[in-house]
Amino acid sequence: MPRSEPVPEVTDAKAPPAHIERRLRVLLVGPFPPTRGGTTTFLLNLLASPLGERVAFLPFTTSRPPKEAVADNWGYGTLLHGGVRRSLGAVGMTLWHLLTFPLAVIGREADLVHVNASDYLVFWESLAYCLMA
Repeated sequence: MPRSEPVPEVTDAKAPPAHIERRLRVLLVGPFPPTRGGTTTFLLNLLASPLGERVAFLPFTTSRPPKEAVADNWGYGTLLHGGVRRSLGAVGMTLWHLLTFPLAVIGREADLVHVNASDYLVFWESLAYCLMA
């Protein structure tokens, strides 16, 4: 009686072999350098943490041109504290970030999107990222 060989399993050619586990891909949305501050420091610490051995962190910056003086840097009026030229540049960069964000989510194959929110104008910007994710 002939022995029957096991039938090989048919798998998707793009899928990794079953014995290789794919790391979770987390898109980190927030201000990266040259921006300075607490949120930026948190994101940099997260990128350098041992968690990076199990999770693939994918940075997506929301940084804008830095302001020269940031002593009075709260409220909705902060958009104008850096001057008209800086404000227009910041608006342009923010629009660019918002337009390229969906491409980053899809192109970088993010499993999870972590949006760092703050108050005032940044809150509304962060809300837009959350709705698009």
